[in-house]
Amino acid sequence: MKAFTNSLLILVVVVSLSASAEATGLYLNLTSYFSPVDTARANLLFSCSELERSEGNASFLYGETRFGLGGRVQVRMGLSYPLFERDSYFVDGVGDGFVYSTFRVHGDSLADSGIFMRGDLRVPIGSKNMFPFSYSSLDGGAGIEWRFEGPLFNLRAASTFVLVGERANESDIRTNNYLLTAASLESSFLGPSSFIFSVYSVRFRGGDSREIYSVAVNTALSGSFSIACTGMLDSGNERERVFDSLLSVSILYRFPSVAKNKKSISPDLPSKTGTPVR
Repeated sequence: MKAFTNSLLILVVVVSLSASAEATGLYLNLTSYFSPVDTARANLLFSCSELERSEGNASFLYGETRFGLGGRVQVRMGLSYPLFERDSYFVDGVGDGFVYSTFRVHGDSLADSGIFMRGDLRVPIGSKNMFPFSYSSLDGGAGIEWRFEGPLFNLRAASTFVLVGERANESDIRTNNYLLTAASLESSFLGPSSFIFSVYSVRFRGGDSREIYSVAVNTALSGSFSIACTGMLDSGNERERVFDSLLSVSILYRFPSVAKNKKSISPDLPSKTGTPVR
């Protein structure tokens, strides 16, 4: 726990050193882009992100549930609640919903390594007045993800092309189709804690771009609970980035897996008296 506390202080210092910039574009919820990799059939995730923006600071609350459909398909469904400052007053309300799905094409049954097809969907629940956290736009994309579990490090790489439902090209609101590419490196030799380094590249149609760098510390508190702290810096184009820096804390709960042990009715199964069951 001491190592987690020290790492948290380092993240706070790194985030506080970033410079502010003019923020336009749509928030992409990158802290939940990669799904947790474990054997639990279902889990719940709650996170709170604090964003530093030139237009005013913002908070982004997010809740998500994940469940598995067989051994190949996983679906995550989430809902957001942003609160942000605009023109000296605060705006808050239910934001967009998010649906992520992965389908294992090749790899082991525990989904630790392999190749996956992924689909991302942004559900327009929030209103346009909540831009950049919502724009009443149904955005959907598809891509591919690669995972590798090693003795010291775990590697992940993914790429998703997203079609934006509501496009805009105004002075303060700009949205367009984009290609999101991400890579992640996670340490796996520190016992209950792990460090995760990630980079995200967003290339919009028309030439604009974002580059986001992320450092996270994840610690298992028990067999069911884990806590993670993530710091992000956006060094991309000023016209397209939503935040300058971000600090997020999330808690993940894994539901215990229940084995389906059905009693056999085989003629050769012995009963308590030693006589075969008929």
